[in-house]
Amino acid sequence: MIKALVITPYEGLVEIVKEVAEEVDDFDIHIKQGNLEEGLAYAREAEEQGFDLIISRGGTSSLIEQHVKIPVVDIQEFGYDILRIMTMVKGFTGKAGIVGFPNITRGASTICNLLDMQVRTMTINHDLEVESKLQELKNDGFEVVIGDVITTEAAKRIGLNGILITSGKEAVLEALEDARRMHRLFSRLNNDLSFYKNILQKDERSIAILNDDGEWLFQNQSWSSAFSHVDPREIKEVERMIHQTQEENEEKKKSILIEGDLWKFSALRTKESIILTADRLFNHRLTNSSNEDLPFIEMVQEVPFIPISGQSDSTQRVLKQIDQCKEMDEPVWIKSEEGNGKELIAQSIYLAREEFEHPFMMIHCHMMSADQLNHLVEEGFFQKVETSIYLRKVDALSLEAQRTLLSLVKQLQHTSTGPKWILSSSPEIERYVEEGRFDRDLYYQLARYVIEHPPLRERKEDIKNLIQLFISENHSRYGKQVVGVREDALDMLIQYDWLGNVDELKQVIEQLVQESESYYIDLAHTQSILNRKRLDDEEDVANYNGIQIEGTLEDIERKIIQKVLEEEDMNQSKAAERLGINRTTLWRKLK
Repeated sequence: MIKALVITPYEGLVEIVKEVAEEVDDFDIHIKQGNLEEGLAYAREAEEQGFDLIISRGGTSSLIEQHVKIPVVDIQEFGYDILRIMTMVKGFTGKAGIVGFPNITRGASTICNLLDMQVRTMTINHDLEVESKLQELKNDGFEVVIGDVITTEAAKRIGLNGILITSGKEAVLEALEDARRMHRLFSRLNNDLSFYKNILQKDERSIAILNDDGEWLFQNQSWSSAFSHVDPREIKEVERMIHQTQEENEEKKKSILIEGDLWKFSALRTKESIILTADRLFNHRLTNSSNEDLPFIEMVQEVPFIPISGQSDSTQRVLKQIDQCKEMDEPVWIKSEEGNGKELIAQSIYLAREEFEHPFMMIHCHMMSADQLNHLVEEGFFQKVETSIYLRKVDALSLEAQRTLLSLVKQLQHTSTGPKWILSSSPEIERYVEEGRFDRDLYYQLARYVIEHPPLRERKEDIKNLIQLFISENHSRYGKQVVGVREDALDMLIQYDWLGNVDELKQVIEQLVQESESYYIDLAHTQSILNRKRLDDEEDVANYNGIQIEGTLEDIERKIIQKVLEEEDMNQSKAAERLGINRTTLWRKLK
């Protein structure tokens, strides 16, 4: 049984539909009378109530078709109906015209031509056009207007004779036959659609479909579950990707952070919609260290361009090496002391490679346990990543974690998947390898291309530029008017050892700017800050973790090992892993 709503724009058609409804047994016919907007309101209700299709005529049919998703069947004007009206019009002595929507005027115009009748035909596409067309006919001396309900009612209001083109029983029967054919077709299509929809629903990927207006057409269960608390359309990067797909008509891919999770999105343009797929690369919440505020994986969606400042030969060499990394897939190993800009070098490599479809991804190895690394490997995280991954402080990995990483690197060598490795470590990494604190095979697998950045005390030519850069950064932050450094103060800053490298210099300049009361940083102020800093550093070293630093280097080392053993309840295996050495080396150092 086909459940159909027939919306008639005039009362006479209601009776004809009732008569026809009694003659058919495969339709459950409901009837409403309403023209244009009123008819559209009935149609929307019918769609919500689960009707199979809607039958209407004229402008009402055209309007409904634009606003509902269920099939709409038009009651076409039979030639007999129009011929009957044309015969009636012949009895008028005045000029006659036809005004209506295309589905009215097409047939009427053809019959007028066949009958050689001089009737002007005017087609409209919106009901707002009716008044102006009728006024035009009236101004040209026309007295009779033929059309549908909206035309005849408007004609009467401005003093024209309006003749309604009515539909007969034959037209209604033909509309029902069209409805049968359309229902059969849509039933087959819906069966096919349900089949493919079920496949998409069970797909592990998160899949959704949008129309060109950004409205959801479909979301599978995975998508609904994954994004139950957030609408991806409201995320700037997703919105931008959808817009680019619409504009450029090509598939777009991008890795995007949403509520701490990293998702790989793709957007594909079809004729009238956009298909979105989202694959969660990993759940960030499952990879937090014991300190919940310091996740060991850090991602930056948009990395700002910060130039590496310096005129020294060593800095210029680093800049050239970064440029050479653009087309390089080989691992890049950055060796430098703490606070010397290793992260900035890694970000510069990321920017040089123009990997903007993916966030800059950094793993803090000193915060990651062997178990956490195993979790990432088991989840296939590294196989899914298609961008550079920066392993910061890779020399801080435990020996167990190093072995896991080595196995992963060897495995990925035989596939086309996986990241481009960027790593950083202390410049003492070769000594760690010789002492057994860092896996030899892992080092030589990953140290294919090495960037060595000397400490700041060995490239003093860079200090002046860095000072000016840091002054400008802090100029507006503290509302100070500092514009430079006096020559004698500059000499003192250049001669300082800067054991904390660029980070320490930046901290000192910030403090100098913050406390300055003049346009230039002077010698006395600089000397005061540096002396204060030396005292603080000495106090920190003397009180470090309650360990006295008296005696030889070997004595101090033994005290540190003993302290770690006590903290690990004298468990030598745990102490050795924490210290980054094997048990044999630990035992030898305690002898």
